[in-house]
Amino acid sequence: QEVGELTAVSLTTLEMKIISEDRPYSLPVVAPDGSQIIYWSNGEAFSWMTDGSVVKRPFPQFRSGAISADGQNITLLMSGEVRIYNLVNNELIALSKESNCPGDGFCFPVWHPDNTRVAYNVYIPENMPPFALQLLSLDGTFQQFDGVGFPAFSPEGDLMAVYQNVNNRPETAIIQLDTGEKTVTPFQGIPLYWDDLINE
Repeated sequence: QEVGELTAVSLTTLEMKIISEDRPYSLPVVAPDGSQIIYWSNGEAFSWMTDGSVVKRPFPQFRSGAISADGQNITLLMSGEVRIYNLVNNELIALSKESNCPGDGFCFPVWHPDNTRVAYNVYIPENMPPFALQLLSLDGTFQQFDGVGFPAFSPEGDLMAVYQNVNNRPETAIIQLDTGEKTVTPFQGIPLYWDDLINE
C-alpha cells in the first residue's frame, strides 16, 4: 500500500493496478492462499479478487486482521475488539470478551492450524506484567495465558511458542496447549514462525 493508494503489482510484468485511491489508515488483510485481499475504502469494506473482481463486504471499519488458512473465516480488529466473521455468509461468529486490545496493531492475530481458534495479544493494566494472550474459539469461548504474547503455533497445533519478559529478561517459551504447561527455552526474542524442518 502506497501513501494514499492500495496497489497490486504483477511480479511477472511489474504492471501496477490501483485497487483503491482512498487511504483508510487500516491494513488490508491478505488471504494465505493469495486469492483475495480485504480492505476498507470510502467507508465500506471490500474483497479484491486476483481476477480483478471486487466484492462488497458488510464488515465494520477495521484496523487489521487475519484470514484462516482454509479461507473460511476472518478475524478483524476494531475499536479494541476482536471479531471473527464467516467469509462465506459474512456473519459474525465470535466476539472477544472485552475491549482490551489498545492500539489494534498490538494484537497481532494468529490463526491456529485447526482453523477454529485465533490467538491475539491483550493488555490488562491491573496485571503485572500488564499483558496476556487470549485464544478465542469459533464458539465464543477462550483461554487466557497471562504474562505472554506474540504466539507462533507448531504445525500440528499442540504447541505454541510465545514471548515473555521476566525481570527485564526477554525469553521464548513453549506452551503445551492441552495442559497449559510452559517450558522456557534458551532462546530470546519474539517467535515469528514455526516450521517443522526436521520432517522435510
